[in-house]
Amino acid sequence: MSQFEPISYQLDSEYLDKALLEVTDEEGQVLPDVDSVTSAWAHFFEKEDLQVEVGVTGRLTISTAEKKYHVETEWFWHSVLKKLLELSSQEIHPFTVWFCWFDSDAFVDDVDEMEIFFLVYEDEIIEEIYSVYYPPGDRDKCRAMFLSTAAHDPLTRNQNKYIAARTVALYRKFYTETRTGKLAVLRSDLPAPYYYYEGRESLEIQSALVSISTSNLQIRNLLMGLTVLGLCVVAILIFP
Repeated sequence: MSQFEPISYQLDSEYLDKALLEVTDEEGQVLPDVDSVTSAWAHFFEKEDLQVEVGVTGRLTISTAEKKYHVETEWFWHSVLKKLLELSSQEIHPFTVWFCWFDSDAFVDDVDEMEIFFLVYEDEIIEEIYSVYYPPGDRDKCRAMFLSTAAHDPLTRNQNKYIAARTVALYRKFYTETRTGKLAVLRSDLPAPYYYYEGRESLEIQSALVSISTSNLQIRNLLMGLTVLGLCVVAILIFP
């Protein structure tokens, strides 16, 4: 069962600063003061010609205009750092992106699980599906790197109410304007779409109307068949 709720989250930079790693250059020299996911992102995100690759073995390589660097850490943190740098390369500050959770999944032939989000930046959905993969043992780690967007120490009484309203608007936008969201509405194995319950109700009504229409058509065809049969019988009786 997922530890996430249908709310908006942001990445916790302080938690990611505790996710340790080691970065070495092509000569094997360790970069000083670059020892966590957050510090690695801060070091590289403004570099020119930045490219990030994850090899077959899961090793992360960061290329800049100057040289290549290799990151040694757990596979889970490789994928997180890669996402931070990819967002930055699009001139998007990753720690201001909203991660809106909407589904969980798991591989059929593997133990790895995933939490699935859509990403929002400045009220625009910039990614319909972002999956965070993790082995079962890292479930708590996956949850811990996200913080609710609700203010822990709000400045006004209504601040969190506006955040909640904005979150609802984004979920409704996702279910009505994106391909992934529309498909989620059609999935009968999912609960009613979060904050868009009328979408599932409308679908059920349409299905009921189609069923009624099909039944009416079958009845009409049956009546027409009986009418034709009756006319044939009458014709035989009148004109033996």
